[in-house]
Amino acid sequence: MLEALFWSAIGFTVTMFIRGIIEGGGEIAIRNSDKYKKYQKEANEKVKELLRNTEGSTKEELMEWWNTYHKKN
Repeated sequence: MLEALFWSAIGFTVTMFIRGIIEGGGEIAIRNSDKYKKYQKEANEKVKELLRNTEGSTKEELMEWWNTYHKKN
C-alpha cells in the first residue's frame, strides 16, 4: 500500500514536470512583474480586438444597447 502511494507520488511529480516543460512553465504572474505586465497587455489587446466597433455604431448607440440588454433590475 505504501509502495503504491510512493509510486503514485513519483508519477504525479514526473507528470507535472513534463507538463511544465511542454506548456512553457505556467508560472504565477505576480502583480507588477514583467510576466504580469505582458499578460495584462496581451489581455487588453485581445479585448480590444473582440470588442472592436466594426459596424460603425456611435458611442450613444452602444450605450443605449448596453442599458437595454445589460442593465441590472
